[in-house]
Amino acid sequence: EELSTLSAEVESLQISSVEVEEMRRLAEQHAAERGTLDAEAARLRAENAVLVAESREMLLRLTDAEMRLDAADALPLEIALPGGWGGAGADGDPVATNGSARPAAVTAAERWVLHESALPLETPSISYADRIFICFAELATG
Repeated sequence: EELSTLSAEVESLQISSVEVEEMRRLAEQHAAERGTLDAEAARLRAENAVLVAESREMLLRLTDAEMRLDAADALPLEIALPGGWGGAGADGDPVATNGSARPAAVTAAERWVLHESALPLETPSISYADRIFICFAELATG
């Protein structure tokens, strides 16, 4: 009877040792997976920080460009033109503030840009750099 009791205890200890080994293996596997997930989370946080910084920079540039456009719209055309053009010469072409005449091609191009209206878009949206999706309908309404 004592032998059977000892045999049962040994068998129980063997089962317990197998269970302990299985739990140890699972704990190591969990630790490895946790490390991988923590590294991926850190990578995503860093990428998010870069994207936030890029977005802020783009917003600042856009705001700056809008302010410059608003300021240019408030100025008379001859002052707002690039290069400080300030009036017309004897032939009617704009003249720079330093007295040099503007090339006729530049003047014609500027007139075309000021008065040309854009054609409707053929494409409803585009993808820029495989990461940024631009929907023109949203931009038109926003």
